Amino acid sequence: MKPFDTYPIEFCGNCRTGSLTKEMNSATCDSYIPAEKRRCASWCAGHYLHYERVVYICSPCNPRATGELGRKRLERNLRNAEWYSRAAVASHATPIAPHLLFTRFMDEFSPGERNLGLELAAEVLKRCDELWVFGDHISEGMQAEIDLAKKRNMPIIKISQARADEIIKFYEKGDENNG
Repeated sequence: MKPFDTYPIEFCGNCRTGSLTKEMNSATCDSYIPAEKRRCASWCAGHYLHYERVVYICSPCNPRATGELGRKRLERNLRNAEWYSRAAVASHATPIAPHLLFTRFMDEFSPGERNLGLELAAEVLKRCDELWVFGDHISEGMQAEIDLAKKRNMPIIKISQARADEIIKFYEKGDENNG
């Protein structure tokens, strides 16, 4: 596995959009000046910050399938959450990914246990500093987390699907080289 400091996430302090460069998100930030092709004043690399920020990792968990296919999708979703968490550590943040913890002792395929897991995750989210949303596909559970973060005026960092895919490929390659 690659070291934790190898894949930091950068984001804009104004538009809160995560990307490799601000230029990739020029249409989303009011402070970005396209003619000058420069980042907005509050742009910062995550690695210049400190571990005081506790960030909630918001990514798909529910595989939307049952049986062997469902189990494989769940494993993939949880592996992705692990890699997103590693990228958060590389960005000098403390990641919290409740779906990584709760699926260890609760059954994601049991509606009652899944609902309890979502309720517990909402309690965890209330104690975090930021919500980091990975990918462009927003599941029902993710949307509930986003809505709660908005209600609490919590900063929401959006990491595009392209950027999320880069993180996945980066860590998959590291696993191949070390496995």
